[in-house]
Amino acid sequence: MYAISYQDFVPLEASDDQLAEKINIFPNPTNGQFKISMEISDSEQIKAKIYDITGKLIQDVSGDLVHADSKVTADVNLDHPRSGIYFLRVEMGTKTATRKIIVK
Repeated sequence: MYAISYQDFVPLEASDDQLAEKINIFPNPTNGQFKISMEISDSEQIKAKIYDITGKLIQDVSGDLVHADSKVTADVNLDHPRSGIYFLRVEMGTKTATRKIIVK
């Protein structure tokens, strides 16, 4: 039996618009394989996680982030994604941004 706890879900809260504007996801719509690219000026730790439409954590891509100068990138391959809407949630210090991902 599978148990779901509150920690398995993410609250969809207000996003930091300045941070959200610096996050690119392509291609989007996607088949489950896509690239994340962010322009950053801070050297703070960045966390990036992907959630489904219900807020359930699908994949933590924080360890896949590659930092180079003022750019952070990651190649993402979701395992057997279902068609639908997903969310990329990025946390950088006290800032949080959420971007929508559409899987065909």
